[in-house]
Amino acid sequence: MGWERTKAVWTVPQAFGSAQYWTRTPTGEEWVVQSIMGINQGALGVIPWVDPNPEYIKMAASAFALSLPNFTSYIFNAASVRSNYLVGGVDIATWAAGIETLVLATNTFYITSEVTWEGIGLPGTGVEIVYTSGIVETTGNSFTLGSVASVAFVVSSG
Repeated sequence: MGWERTKAVWTVPQAFGSAQYWTRTPTGEEWVVQSIMGINQGALGVIPWVDPNPEYIKMAASAFALSLPNFTSYIFNAASVRSNYLVGGVDIATWAAGIETLVLATNTFYITSEVTWEGIGLPGTGVEIVYTSGIVETTGNSFTLGSVASVAFVVSSG
């Protein structure tokens, strides 16, 4: 189990800008990228820095929050096995729990990026999309994320 199960780590994505050191505020999609990267590395909570923040970040955060019930049975399951991958600029974590696997992927690049299912050790069948931010496409062999797009899949192998 290790220390990951005994400490609560939170990710604190930037939700401000257009000031002295930051030339602009992140977009809603960029805020989601920051949040998913934290979760993929073991964070169990997300809180933006700082509020008040722009309405578009609140909208992105709300859409992401509404999808979280699809993730919790994997991320908070002590029996699930997390694996991490970096495919080009796509940060990916998978949580395998029985015959199902949660895939949480986020494109850190400002170009379209493709990930093959084989590259993350999963079949391209039995795929259910449970969250998207930005442009996401799937095929039997791969999935594609547009510029700073994110996705969550549940893949069933049974």
